[in-house]
Amino acid sequence: MRRAILRSIGLLVLAAMGASPASAGYYVPPTLRPEKRLVLLCTVSEALTAKDCGPQQDMPRPDDGGLKDFLALEAQDPDYLAGATPGARVLVMVRRSLSAPIDGANPGRAPLPTSPAIGPIMEPDWAIMPPARAFDGYVPDRLMRMGASGSVTARCTVGARGDLLGCWIAAENPSDMGLGWSTLMLSTFVKMKPIAKDGSPTAGRTYVLQANFNALAEPVIALSSGH
Repeated sequence: MRRAILRSIGLLVLAAMGASPASAGYYVPPTLRPEKRLVLLCTVSEALTAKDCGPQQDMPRPDDGGLKDFLALEAQDPDYLAGATPGARVLVMVRRSLSAPIDGANPGRAPLPTSPAIGPIMEPDWAIMPPARAFDGYVPDRLMRMGASGSVTARCTVGARGDLLGCWIAAENPSDMGLGWSTLMLSTFVKMKPIAKDGSPTAGRTYVLQANFNALAEPVIALSSGH
């Protein structure tokens, strides 16, 4: 009975975030704020913001009405895509809070830079970093069936509260197994402390998230800092 109640609560949380029912076995951190999360294909504008976004084919998404509203929000207040190339078409994680904004007055999007960057964060001090086994539900089925491996590089901006915002896929190999989608979903489950291990502040800076997938290793997914 208790397990059934917990499963029902989990389904409600996932529905609020725009996840598909098929993801009911996926890990959801207990501290995650109520929000909608959606992976979209977007064009990078000259100002390095997301524009002309649309759904990625064959990936989980909310109903058509929810998708339309979501795209309208992103068009009105686009995410900043740190380090992206203008004109490129990239895979982006878009997050929108359903309660208090994720980032203070920010409605859950990656903020535009307000001061010169002091360089990417190389050694974050994680406030939230789930155990590797918690990510098992995000290993693409095809990767497991083939016993294959792969890697993904995502670039993100760190919000004032340590959330990774405006994450986009800079490299994905192989590119046809859904590894980029999985990595962007995982980016929403981690959170940095305001000060990195080297003593520097993290808010507003770039972080390169590296995800390595290996269906024959343990853990299957390993997250680390890229370059």
